[in-house]
Amino acid sequence: MVPDTSSGGERDAKSCPQGGQFGTFGSGLGVTPPLNRRFNRLLVRVFVAVRIPVRIQRELARLTRKLAELQIPVSWVPPERMHLTLRFLGQVPERNRRVLVEALSVAAQDAIPFEVSFGRVGAFPSPRQPHVLWIAVDSAPRLRLLRGSVERELTRAGFGSEVGPFHPHVTLGRAIPDSEPGAFRDFVPACRDIKIDSMLRVSAIDLVRSRLRPSGPEYELLDRLRLGPGTLPARSSRK
Repeated sequence: MVPDTSSGGERDAKSCPQGGQFGTFGSGLGVTPPLNRRFNRLLVRVFVAVRIPVRIQRELARLTRKLAELQIPVSWVPPERMHLTLRFLGQVPERNRRVLVEALSVAAQDAIPFEVSFGRVGAFPSPRQPHVLWIAVDSAPRLRLLRGSVERELTRAGFGSEVGPFHPHVTLGRAIPDSEPGAFRDFVPACRDIKIDSMLRVSAIDLVRSRLRPSGPEYELLDRLRLGPGTLPARSSRK
């Protein structure tokens, strides 16, 4: 399926989560480690995501290098900045962060670690005239349940609901605007032979802050909530 316009981390053409700048995010998910400090702004831009481990980052790097050989006009997302978005919240008042983390803690307690596979490579809105290039993630029952729990608890906590179906994916790159007609003619046949065999293990959900910069979004890990009973934030920038 093609990712819809309602689900994404950093929205690009209202479609997919963009890659932004991750630093060293725990064991390989490139997010800047949180420091013990409070937010210094009234509103913070946040989303909920699943990290991509280093092993799969390397496979995604090989995949994007293969696509780059097509010389298509794409700004590729560095693998260490990729993520699987479960829910984009946008601007959230700083004072609501504790309530947000508590809601995500409940959602994490309702799940247990699981694995999902990767699907085909595609693009939104169409492979021949794309805005965003992505690799699909299998919408397995446990992933749908986890996302449903996140959605339910955030709605109960007063953060509203996200309209539209959930099409899990990881953004690979974004098309450079005003590309020449036919620039992506080789993309469709190339995608048929590209795949990732590894399974993505989902054992935690991350609350990530996004700062929009001219060079692209910068991401900071705020809290990591491990799946399973007795969930508490594994990391936090809160004192």
